[in-house]
Amino acid sequence: MMIARMPVGLSKGLLFLFFAWMVAAPVSNAEYNARMHVNQPASESSYHYVFARYFEERAKEYTNGEFGVTIFPGAQLGGDPAVFQQMQLGAIQAGVFAFPNLVEFFPAFNLFALPFLFEDFDSAAIAFQGPTAEDLYAQFEARTGIKVLGVFNGGFRGITNNVRPIENIEDFAGLTIRVPGSPMLISTLESLGIRPVSISGGEIFTALQLGTVDGQESTVSWGFGQGFADVQRYLTETRHAVTGTGLYINSDFFYGLPDDTQRALLRAAEEAVEHVNEVTKQYDRSVVEQYQKAGLEVTVIDLEEMRPLVADIWEEYAPQVGGIEVIEALVQDGQR
Repeated sequence: MMIARMPVGLSKGLLFLFFAWMVAAPVSNAEYNARMHVNQPASESSYHYVFARYFEERAKEYTNGEFGVTIFPGAQLGGDPAVFQQMQLGAIQAGVFAFPNLVEFFPAFNLFALPFLFEDFDSAAIAFQGPTAEDLYAQFEARTGIKVLGVFNGGFRGITNNVRPIENIEDFAGLTIRVPGSPMLISTLESLGIRPVSISGGEIFTALQLGTVDGQESTVSWGFGQGFADVQRYLTETRHAVTGTGLYINSDFFYGLPDDTQRALLRAAEEAVEHVNEVTKQYDRSVVEQYQKAGLEVTVIDLEEMRPLVADIWEEYAPQVGGIEVIEALVQDGQR
């Protein structure tokens, strides 16, 4: 029987949820069962959900139906921070999370959000499975009691605007761009000469339409899905940040499974990563083409021009992630 770990300082509300979820176990014919949190909706265009579904199918296949997964998409179990704490308790066994949403529990994950780390999609995907990342995952597990089963590349971020095409660094100067509230993203845009503005997600389209801001920053695929191509003229593939997203599982639950089941889950996670990396890579390229078909002019910024501008950001966050040497090692991992 799995003994759940109880995080220090757990609120009474989360303690109640812990016992509630322990009672409300999913009904399944499988011998072992896991509830899996996904904060994105159940959609074939949702990378998180596609990842979870692929893992579920492979896990069932490789355990001959002995391991069952019940996916709860659309944040049905709650927001990422609350669900992560429930995972630490063992009330929820697994979840799909992007790195930025776990930084409050493990600040070293800021490593993967640093600007201009990777030259292309494959470099990031390889680095997420390299020795530097694996060492960090082991530290994360020791700190939180949650194991990383696999991490995929959720796609690069880019910038759209209505003022001018971005051909070089100087073209960024003076642009007013909506950016999420991440201090690192804000610092990154400021280093490029941009004036970042915070606007809630539901107001971005109207702000772009009315000219309240010149443009917005987001993952390329998300921005297109929000209809921004209808109110923007230029897309810049800055590749300034990439969204690593992983499958996490309660360590006590995982190591309480038979050895052959553990191996099956690791195999299922590895294949899910490979599958979704390919899906994401192809979809991101198709979205860029859709932007062009919608009439937007697309430009690409050279990585080597950008890195010197964000050297101070790397230095600022280095103490949180293990030092400059760790940052450089992660970059090197992606170049193998």
